[in-house]
Amino acid sequence: VAKDVMAQIIQDLPENVQVALRVFGHRIREGATGDCQDSDLVFPMQKMDKPRLLRKVRDIEALGTTPLAYSLRLAGEDVRHLPEPKHIILVTDGKEECGGNPPEVAEGLVRSGVNVQVDVVGFDLADAATKRDMERVAKITGGLYADAKSTRELLQAIQQALAAPYDVLDAGGKRVGRGRVGHQAIPVPEGMYSVVMQGADR
Repeated sequence: VAKDVMAQIIQDLPENVQVALRVFGHRIREGATGDCQDSDLVFPMQKMDKPRLLRKVRDIEALGTTPLAYSLRLAGEDVRHLPEPKHIILVTDGKEECGGNPPEVAEGLVRSGVNVQVDVVGFDLADAATKRDMERVAKITGGLYADAKSTRELLQAIQQALAAPYDVLDAGGKRVGRGRVGHQAIPVPEGMYSVVMQGADR
């Protein structure tokens, strides 16, 4: 289901967007040596190449465990030296299984100056503690958490995470709010403001 949804998302993305794809739990079977380090940047950050990226998605085979914290830390390093805005969408259908702490990793990224927004999509997550951890990861980084229990909900959740972000600036150029197109409106006092969109070419 996730592969089908990702294929549709890729087809709908703008041609000029910069993207990367990191996959975990796809090379080493659970319990085998190295399963908790099974996280691979299969498509490094670059301009969209839809045919190549679609092939990467179709080749994914779910084999192993779920090293969420490890993968999130590596994803942070993937984007550390890139210009802002930086955005990670973490999609998982399972809990952390390698003893890691995803919220601690998110806090570490923030402390180290990696200004990245992490949106988390939990696909049919049954574990309440995992949901709380994923919600914390999103909150720490200024991202969103979404639950998905069907193909349609998974597609909608990822589409919402990909919605264009914007900043609201007051007359002095100070940011007074941040939001996303199609999401909840931002309340601001009466006055003159500028809205700055963060476009796909960035």
